[in-house]
Amino acid sequence: MAEFGASSVRARANAAALDRIAARLDGVSEAKIAAADKRALATVRRRVEPIVKRAIREVYSVPVRELSGKFQVRTTSDGAGEGLELFAATKRVPLVEFNARWSGRKSAGARASILRGKSKVYKSAFIATVGGRREVVARQFSADSNSPSGRHPRSHLQRLRGPSPLEMTKGLDGQNVVRIGDEIVRFAATERARQLQMARKGKI
Repeated sequence: MAEFGASSVRARANAAALDRIAARLDGVSEAKIAAADKRALATVRRRVEPIVKRAIREVYSVPVRELSGKFQVRTTSDGAGEGLELFAATKRVPLVEFNARWSGRKSAGARASILRGKSKVYKSAFIATVGGRREVVARQFSADSNSPSGRHPRSHLQRLRGPSPLEMTKGLDGQNVVRIGDEIVRFAATERARQLQMARKGKI
């Protein structure tokens, strides 16, 4: 079962107090304001994952299939009201998924691009099929190996991995999580205003 960790991305349904006050002054009932908040929160919930995936793939060269099903948007509730919090999978993505390639035994090692536009050589690593899937692997070295080279046999291959969806959500120095949070907050504010306007028109 996949494990998920908190990403620090949060959004609240009732954060825009001025919008709510304006709606009350326009004669919108508390019940309709609450309904508008609920509808806005549901729309924001649907938009969170696409926003996160796009932000991640602007920085990391990870295919979208490796991000599918790796996020959970959970409802939270405390003294400040109801809101949403994003959780992301903590399992690291296989390095082979980051545009990995290997030129053969005479090369220095396998090459992969975790960050877009930045390629790195992983010395002595190569691409092999392990357990039915392609992986970037490296032989483990040990003083107690029976091999003259000190390398373990094929059964001791180390599978190399890149960052997890949670790590990519947070990004380098926490930059991604700030961008994602800002975009979600902006969208939530716009959607909340739209729903309150529908309430004013009697459409809620």
